[in-house]
Formats: sequence, structure tokens, C-alpha cells
Amino acid sequence: MHNHDFWEEAVPALRENLDTIHTVAEWAAATGYSRAYFSILVRQKLEEAPSAIIRREKFKKVKRLVRENPTQKGHLIAKKTGFKNVKSLYKFLRRHFDTTLTAIRKGAKNSL
Repeated sequence: MHNHDFWEEAVPALRENLDTIHTVAEWAAATGYSRAYFSILVRQKLEEAPSAIIRREKFKKVKRLVRENPTQKGHLIAKKTGFKNVKSLYKFLRRHFDTTLTAIRKGAKNSL
């Protein structure tokens, strides 16, 4: 991948492998860059840390999965988004987005 098409490949690589990409190093490897250079490219493009982008994409996927199937079990959502268990998913939601799976479900019901 060359710098000019970096972003066109980086985002799909993350979204397609969101269940297996947990770190910036893993995302960088999926695009063929070193972690350090990849981080520089992402920060230049978005002025945001790559780890924050990973978190945001995982959160968007959780919300999409809940919207598609509001009664889907938490452990299945955790698995589909790359968390080792539902407790890790709950911790992620609380720590980074100050929310819960229940609140996301309520929001999905209200938007229907």
C-alpha cells in the first residue's frame, strides 16, 4: 500500500477485521505498515489517535448489531466485535463511552 491510497485501504481493513484487530499494531500489520509509521499517517490524516478510531469503530459496530437485532445476546455481540467475553464488552462501553448495552438497546428501540 502506498501513502496516496493509505486511507482507502486502512479503513476497510479495520472494518472487515474488527473482530480480530484489537491494537494499533494489529491494524498497522493488516495494512502492511509498521505501527509507528501507521500511527503517524493516521494522525496526519485525522488528527486523532488510531486507538481512538478503533474504539469508535467497535462502538459503531455494537450499535449496528443491536439495531439489527435488539434481542441479540450480549455474548454474541461481544464475539462479533472481538471482545473475549461480555464482561469485556460491558467494561469497554462503560469506560470509553459511558454507556451500557441496555442503554444502547433502549436507544435502538426508541429510534425504530
